[in-house]
Amino acid sequence: MNRYPDTENNVVWQVLATPGKDSFARFLAEREPATTVMSERYRTDALDRRLRNGGRFYVYGNRAAVFHGPGGFFYPVGLAPEPPAGTDLRTFFGSFVRLYSIMGQLTDVEILASTFAGTPTISIDYHLLHHGAAPKIEIPPPPHPELVIRTPKPGDWKRLLPLQIAYEVEEVLLPGRRTNPAASKANLTESLRSQIVLVAYFRGEAIARVATNALGYTIDLIGGVYTDPSWRGRGLARWLMSHLMHQIGRDGKGTSLFVKPHNTAALRLYNHLGFSFESDFRISYYG
Repeated sequence: MNRYPDTENNVVWQVLATPGKDSFARFLAEREPATTVMSERYRTDALDRRLRNGGRFYVYGNRAAVFHGPGGFFYPVGLAPEPPAGTDLRTFFGSFVRLYSIMGQLTDVEILASTFAGTPTISIDYHLLHHGAAPKIEIPPPPHPELVIRTPKPGDWKRLLPLQIAYEVEEVLLPGRRTNPAASKANLTESLRSQIVLVAYFRGEAIARVATNALGYTIDLIGGVYTDPSWRGRGLARWLMSHLMHQIGRDGKGTSLFVKPHNTAALRLYNHLGFSFESDFRISYYG
């Protein structure tokens, strides 16, 4: 762990390039759901001082942290309302850092973005929503008697790839970008390997899915919620979400997700399921 000179109450920015500090795990757990993505990175990624295969954390006492991942991904927490005093955080990243995206609560993203030159190509705003642990959540009946829910395995990727691509086209791809089946396959197989994925099948055909995007200490982040357009409006997403929330809640964990403010149908669903507003959230992309 490298220390940099600072200033405020004998607290210093530190570069955490090797895991093993329980105090930092507690720091992340106490700030979920805002830090769930960071929690998973700290738990599962190999921290790498050279940023080739893992990432590293810049930590400021028990107040703030920034995750810096390979490929120029940054995730800050605790920078707002005022960034911690001391050495300019930007100097820690290196002179030739490649900035691809900044993700996190809106004010933290804005503060970190101000340390870089240039403006993002596009920024997408969301609402970060949160639900406490719900082991006894009410699960509605299936919208159709022939519907079944299964937990797919990594080897099932071929049957699920069309659903994955449709989801990415509608919810993930940036304007002007085209689908990349190889990348979609990689995203899907990694999700099937490391996340909780539930798929609804009708007569053997995959028609809807829900999944986690990050597994934290106290909260799991839900993402990848998608229903085939021909099945929308029948309660399929609510049915799947209820099953996933119940499964997560049995382990004593809560759930969170982020949703675009103009997605009124999704907001109605999540409000009905008992989610509450946590904060504004943003992902800014560069280059």
